[in-house]
Amino acid sequence: MKRLTGMLLLVLMLTLVCAGYASGTEVVKAGTVGSISWTLDTEGLLTISGGYMPNFTKGSAPSRDDGMYVGQVDPPWRSLNVKNVVIEDGVTRIGSYAFSGMTAIESIEIPDSVTEIYDYAFYKCTGLTAVTLPGSIDASRAYGIFYGCTSLMDVILEDGIEDIGTHTFYGCTAIEEVDIPGSVKSLDYTFSGCTGLTKAVLHEGTEVMAAAFQGCKKLESANIPGTVKQLLANTFSGTAIKEITVPASVEIMGDQIFSGCAKLSKVTFEGDIPKIPAYGTSSRKNVFSNVKARVYCHCSAEDNIWWGIAGSNPTYFGGTITWVRYGECNDDLTWELEDEVMTVKGSGTLTLTPWSTSMKISKIVFSQDITGIEAALKDYSKNLETVILPDSLETLDASVLDGCDCTICASAVSLTGKLLGSMDLSFEDPDCPGMELKYSGTDYEELHLIKVSSAEATVTIPEGVTHIDNALFQYSNTLTGAQFPSTIQVIGEKAFAYARNLKSLNLPEGLQTIGKNAFSGCTALRIEALPDSLVSVGSYAFYGVTLDEIHITAGMLPEKNAFNGTNAERAVVDEGVTALPEELFSYASLVSASLPESLTEISNYMFHECSKLESISLSSETATVGQYAFCNCSALKISELPESIREI
Repeated sequence: MKRLTGMLLLVLMLTLVCAGYASGTEVVKAGTVGSISWTLDTEGLLTISGGYMPNFTKGSAPSRDDGMYVGQVDPPWRSLNVKNVVIEDGVTRIGSYAFSGMTAIESIEIPDSVTEIYDYAFYKCTGLTAVTLPGSIDASRAYGIFYGCTSLMDVILEDGIEDIGTHTFYGCTAIEEVDIPGSVKSLDYTFSGCTGLTKAVLHEGTEVMAAAFQGCKKLESANIPGTVKQLLANTFSGTAIKEITVPASVEIMGDQIFSGCAKLSKVTFEGDIPKIPAYGTSSRKNVFSNVKARVYCHCSAEDNIWWGIAGSNPTYFGGTITWVRYGECNDDLTWELEDEVMTVKGSGTLTLTPWSTSMKISKIVFSQDITGIEAALKDYSKNLETVILPDSLETLDASVLDGCDCTICASAVSLTGKLLGSMDLSFEDPDCPGMELKYSGTDYEELHLIKVSSAEATVTIPEGVTHIDNALFQYSNTLTGAQFPSTIQVIGEKAFAYARNLKSLNLPEGLQTIGKNAFSGCTALRIEALPDSLVSVGSYAFYGVTLDEIHITAGMLPEKNAFNGTNAERAVVDEGVTALPEELFSYASLVSASLPESLTEISNYMFHECSKLESISLSSETATVGQYAFCNCSALKISELPESIREI
């Protein structure tokens, strides 16, 4: 039997030698091991054929603690000068340690017939530069197949391969990019220590990732497929990734997943933050160790343990983390909550507010392109202080703000519907700091926020506005001008009171009411004329204001002290006026006054302290001059009193 085997081997060598002469190469070594045969030619090409390759001794390579997959036979080519390896079709298995430590190997061809590769098969083949693993391979029982192949740069994983083992490319520092097909179900330390890796592309299908890219310090781009269920310890620890999205499919997370990712700035969880196995409290504290990032949480469950803990202790999971909750509203709108600031993004109209009432919201910001808001905010009004509206907003249902006590920041917007209940809202224009537009306790059918020009500090009230609410611009010291529309009917009490830099405005025909103290204290304001349509003027309405002329028509019913302290040289009262209230012109700077024949009574204190008053025309029918009517009118000269006077 031995003679027969020897003769067969001799025949094989002679055949290969003849083939070598034909190709210009010469077989220098040949043999069999297990069920495979091999030859080595003068060019360093090792050709392996046959079927099942056995496991081999480890030589200088490491082994598992239990010594599993360490064979009893040395690979016969280990000490030979092998540069290239061709494994021919038909070989089904590459044994453990088959080529370990063979630093001269530059290339390896693996056929589709190979279905198994075992431990450290190419351990520290430091000359190897490229490899293609066919989809037929199952390396589920393998460890460190290409461990330490420091020149390996091009790796192709063909679709169909399901398991490429653990630590497969550990320490392959020359790999720069890798594309992992979805057929690969599990990645276990697969590319750990690949310090040259910059990009990894994964596809739908992978289910488990464990320390897959640990220590890949140049890795900036990577993704987690939507099929991954387990994202285990150290998956991305020590990498250079900047942003990463964790899909909703992930159910379990391990320890130190993002530990040491110094460049990581944003992590987005598309679903609830996954659970952490019971490794103890310390494992949770290492998830983001040495990381400074925003973590976006799409949390649907209010009792989510991560959010519950993170909300009260942002450092619970390690690092310096800013927690941001986010979700969808309606249609094309989304929301984010960070540091009690709710930001609504997208376009269209907000019809739903899916935020939990347990969320603490102090500020709501509506971004540009939002055109309408219909969803009420009162459920979040407990802590709500500010709402910022965009310029794009066209309509805002007044019920949205019902029950809120907060500041509304806006440039221009219409409020439609009725403002119900007691409201105390102040509106600020972000383009004009310090400008407050206030609506308080109103019950008008339609209200408008008013555009304020930051360049000129002027306010233009849009057409359609009929009322300016009480104290709307009170103490607005940045305001220098105002332009009213033809539709204006009412200027409320203290509407512009003490707006000390207000210099000009128009009072159009159609204006009927000017409330108490409406312009009181506007010492820089000059008004040319009062409209004839004016019916009611409240007390001290123009205190400190300069009027070219005070004109009281027969249809006007001014209140007591209406023009008290007004800077006007002339007062004209139209025929038909039969009575005027007390102290009407007290402390005014009048020089002259013209009273009609119809006015037969000068009320008490009417011209009290008008020290500049020089002349006055009284009705020939004047019957009564009230108390102190002309007290301290030191410049007044009356040459003759009407004979009709019966009481002074």
